[in-house]
Amino acid sequence: MEIQVIDFGVETEPIEQPREIVVAQNRSLSSSLMGLRAQFRAAAEADLADVLSQDGSFTEMEKRAMVTIQELKLVNTMDLAAVYLRAQLIHEIEEGALWTVHPEHYATRNAMAQAQGISASELSDIMTLVDIIFPYLENTLGISVPTIWEQIGKSNFRDMVPTLRALITGETPESQNIANGVESLLNDVAATAFASGETLTGEQTRQHAISNLINLGGQVTNRELRHNVLRPTRTPPIPTVVVEYGTLKYILAEVDNDQYQSFLRKMGGGIDVATTQWPEDRAARQREARRVHFLRDLVGLE
Repeated sequence: MEIQVIDFGVETEPIEQPREIVVAQNRSLSSSLMGLRAQFRAAAEADLADVLSQDGSFTEMEKRAMVTIQELKLVNTMDLAAVYLRAQLIHEIEEGALWTVHPEHYATRNAMAQAQGISASELSDIMTLVDIIFPYLENTLGISVPTIWEQIGKSNFRDMVPTLRALITGETPESQNIANGVESLLNDVAATAFASGETLTGEQTRQHAISNLINLGGQVTNRELRHNVLRPTRTPPIPTVVVEYGTLKYILAEVDNDQYQSFLRKMGGGIDVATTQWPEDRAARQREARRVHFLRDLVGLE
């Protein structure tokens, strides 16, 4: 099926709607989502209409490249729309405690979200973005969220969430690496102000640090942002002991919170984590060890 689009002076080929691509179990919804391609093309052409009409030096291939790449940029707005929509739905679920009356009887909000394919960390990031970061950027700094989202992108924005939250709220991050990054950003602002003879309040210092971070987020790669700005100190390697028992190997490691988060990021979906709280009482620890079959097998508990 070919979709004809409005002509904005750019000779582009008709959009060939992808066939047999299903992005949702509901086929009607899937068709509607994939059908947005023509609207993105029209929006891209509208964005570039003035430039293309005023400068006649572009070749047809250059025009096509400009429109198609602008279209790709505009698709990023779907990520932002998804963030806002998820947050609205989660607020509605929270207000009615709907996970408790659902036939699945989810134990917690996080368990409900996990069952829908939203991890606890992603859920936290979504709510922090919509409830804390976006309102601050718009109301305090006067920054357009859609504009800055296009410039920074989803990956960089998500990585900046803990740092931005700490700068905006004044909360101390759980991660020492993130805390070091926050301190570094604040110190840079203070040093610049001191060098220019300017006196800043604590709130002004935070605002400058947030503005600097937002600007950097749109200028550097994700790797540079993580290693040079957000986490300026490296996480120490994880000391690990491998215990071999017959054909099996047991991996034991003692980690702090930063090392644990680094471990989870690097392993991704390659591990299935079951967390248990270790009691202080010796007898209770032995009972808990029997519940964890790896420990039970390793030490021969019956």
